[in-house]
Amino acid sequence: MSLEKIANAVIIMVCVVALYALVDQTIAMKSKQISTTNIIGKPIKLSSLRGVHAKPLTVVLAMSSTCHYCLDSLPLYEKISQGRKNTGGSRFDFVVVSPEPTGQMAKFLADHHIEADQVLQAPPTSIGVLGTPSILLVDSGGVVRRVFAGKLAASKEAELEGAIRSDASLN
Repeated sequence: MSLEKIANAVIIMVCVVALYALVDQTIAMKSKQISTTNIIGKPIKLSSLRGVHAKPLTVVLAMSSTCHYCLDSLPLYEKISQGRKNTGGSRFDFVVVSPEPTGQMAKFLADHHIEADQVLQAPPTSIGVLGTPSILLVDSGGVVRRVFAGKLAASKEAELEGAIRSDASLN
């Protein structure tokens, strides 16, 4: 066998291995994205949230001030925050989880007129989601009931708002 044929065979083998690795990684990433729905019906595991679930609903927002989808969604988060005021703050808690330091995120939220009951520094994975933005609706027993991930289309925003109104009115 000539040196050229051996080199061509090696190049083909390297390409096949690289392609396999890429396909395998893509499948693994898709299965992780799908697994976000696996947290529905399970208790949230972030220990800092213990004791927050005294109200019928806790809205948990995983976000970052450097995430462009989060920035695009600031009007929605402000609307959720204002919704607490419209119900006297008595029907649901609003908790923000961010990988950024608590003080930095609290200032960012205040600068954008978003009031949270708690701001916690933790990675999104600590609440069972893979990235930001993600919104979890958690019942009074600490169980995740709904998950909304990514930049929401107008129809999904309306669905989220309706779910908050509905779940917050439960006794």
